[in-house]
Amino acid sequence: MVVMAVISLIAGVVGININKSVQEQRFRSEVGQVLDKLRLAQNFMLISDEDVKVHFKNSEGGIKYWLSFQCPARTGWDREMTRESPVLTAIRRIEFDGAEKESANGELSLKFLSGGMVMSRGVLKLSTGEGRSYNDQRYVCLQGFPAAITSCNSPSPSFLNGDIARANDQMTQFIMPDIISKIQAQKNPNANSNANNNGATPTSPNLQDGATKPKKRAKPDPVKDK
Repeated sequence: MVVMAVISLIAGVVGININKSVQEQRFRSEVGQVLDKLRLAQNFMLISDEDVKVHFKNSEGGIKYWLSFQCPARTGWDREMTRESPVLTAIRRIEFDGAEKESANGELSLKFLSGGMVMSRGVLKLSTGEGRSYNDQRYVCLQGFPAAITSCNSPSPSFLNGDIARANDQMTQFIMPDIISKIQAQKNPNANSNANNNGATPTSPNLQDGATKPKKRAKPDPVKDK
């Protein structure tokens, strides 16, 4: 009887550890999926000059998340990218503390707009929720300008304390050259063509202003044999 009790106890402990490992793996996998979706939105914004939002919404089966484009879908791949991803079940709570977000009716939307001029800035918290046999959380610090998107166990104190001035400076350094070039292009769309069309017509180096071109002399008739 004692041996059976010991075996049962060991089996129970091993079963608990296996279950915890499975839940941990599922949670880490879903965190990676969310990171991939955020990176995809940022890449579309930078490479394709698209205005993109990442949406999260609570549902009965878990948390839904997907991309949306501000412009209507133009090609087939747009529809593929906006298709909903598999529901998050290990991640049961998503919170965002920051600026440039939209939140209503259980839905959270993060912005990746205007080539980096308008982006959500703050801390995105992904957690398993409370009252679970396995509790864990990961944090994603969104800088508010194009930057590497990664997760961490806890956000840095400097970010939490609001290194907003530094973030704004970096964002300004990133977007100002692009803004200036776009404004100049809008003001002078035909600057290069006008410069070519309005250029002075080159004149012959042997002629001066007001001088007339010398007349050609007539060639003498050839002498015929008489």
